[in-house]
Amino acid sequence: LRGHVWQCAVFPDGRAFGFEVRPVHDDGFEPWNEGFVYVDGTMHAAHVKNPKWIGEVIPAGEDVSFELHSDLGVTRIKGTTGLSTFRVATTKLFGLNLHQGGALYEWDGQKAWGMIERSMPTDLTKKLD
Repeated sequence: LRGHVWQCAVFPDGRAFGFEVRPVHDDGFEPWNEGFVYVDGTMHAAHVKNPKWIGEVIPAGEDVSFELHSDLGVTRIKGTTGLSTFRVATTKLFGLNLHQGGALYEWDGQKAWGMIERSMPTDLTKKLD
């Protein structure tokens, strides 16, 4: 495990999204990029583009927007962290810094709270002051 980003939410009109992605290896191998867009009672397989990897500890207000590419085309979802917990500088969790929390998502004018979880190796995360 070299890190991950996992996000999902359900909107008031019933639309939903979810995905998990892991970092591309140095040789270009993409170990995992799987998601979905749920619209009008149908789930569409999707791949995420531009996920926001954890780079530093920001308790709230971080832009975690992304795109999901599916047979529907490109779905752009704006995301902003609203509450967060972090586990940093630990030898547990495979040496990964961990961010878990809630984010406010916006999709075509609708807003919904959803989850976010991210991890990244300590040496790739900005140091705490």
